[in-house]
Amino acid sequence: MTRTRSFGIALLLAMVMAAPAATQSNSMSFFITSAGPGDGANLGGLEGADAHCSMLAETAGVGGKTWRAYLSTTGTTGVNASDRIGSGPWYNADGVEIASSVANLLGDNNLTKQTQLNEKGQIVNGRGDDPNMHDILT
Repeated sequence: MTRTRSFGIALLLAMVMAAPAATQSNSMSFFITSAGPGDGANLGGLEGADAHCSMLAETAGVGGKTWRAYLSTTGTTGVNASDRIGSGPWYNADGVEIASSVANLLGDNNLTKQTQLNEKGQIVNGRGDDPNMHDILT
């Protein structure tokens, strides 16, 4: 399974490219998408995935930022997802710090069912919930 496909199977994460620390606030800079674009995992590449995240953020009232989908590509011009999202920190819709750095985001961090909110500030249904929205192709 390619790296892009494995990330596409999980809900799409969106993050804002991190600004310099002096200008950072705890406004939302991380969310799980609440809906896919309607064509399964066909997101139109990184540009399409970024556009989808931006559209959802704009609709939720948090536009005006550069949103990046947490997705990778493969091949000779491949892009690593963690290289696209800045250096952190990231905050959810409630202003809770999700991760302070890329290392923290990918390791021990504050990613829980209660903190991984969608762009509307809602908890995403997962294991034990009906329906389980964690594995929806977006």
